[in-house]
Amino acid sequence: MDTEPRAFMPPYNISWATFLSTLERMAADPPNRVDRSYLDSQSGTVQTYLIAAYKTFGLINDEARPTEAVNMFAEADVRTKMIADLLRTYYPTIVPLGETNSTQGELSEAFAVAFPSLTGQSRVKAIRFFLGAAAYADLKMSTLWKAPKAPRGNSSPRRASRNAKGSQTGTGSVNTGGIKLKPQSMEEAKLAYFELLISNAGKDTKLDPEVLNRIERLVGIPAAPEKPAGDEIDDRNADGLTTPADPQ
Repeated sequence: MDTEPRAFMPPYNISWATFLSTLERMAADPPNRVDRSYLDSQSGTVQTYLIAAYKTFGLINDEARPTEAVNMFAEADVRTKMIADLLRTYYPTIVPLGETNSTQGELSEAFAVAFPSLTGQSRVKAIRFFLGAAAYADLKMSTLWKAPKAPRGNSSPRRASRNAKGSQTGTGSVNTGGIKLKPQSMEEAKLAYFELLISNAGKDTKLDPEVLNRIERLVGIPAAPEKPAGDEIDDRNADGLTTPADPQ
């Protein structure tokens, strides 16, 4: 196994779990070549970074053919030592740091010095990969080290919350009482509105009158006359009109 580090770039856009599971598959039944067709269960980006990582660790050669190291990895009792040796070779300043009571900040600084081209979230991901590998290899690590949090996605809880309350969404649908109306024509809009009223008539469910007014305006139904002040009952029947209150 060629363990001479050359222009080493630590893996950062793949997880340790993905790296390990694919390596175990390779060791169990080595392919002639680790190419994209062999990694077809992964996305194109992951395929690229997996191949690059295996090359830089000497697990496949420049032609992407598995090296003897992969055959050695097939022996379960040597796997931990193999990974430990790889980490000591390719992270020569990071591994000894774990044998001290170093802080998370010192770990990040050590990565910045050893791999200056890795910045921001790329460095965070590289540290996560290293810590996963070090734990697998049973290397001593500072008790003050912990895996950095994974970067968040681009979700918008505030917008999702507003949509859940019945506001108009970007797709043109309206959420009223948990029922989404997404009509394709004006006639379908009216039918959907009538079905909403009928559906809720037998459920003792009070719909927001303001929401109903908005729907009626959208589908072209004349607005119902205002009730006298103090009367908060909205007596709409399935025709979308008002009905007089029941006599006492």
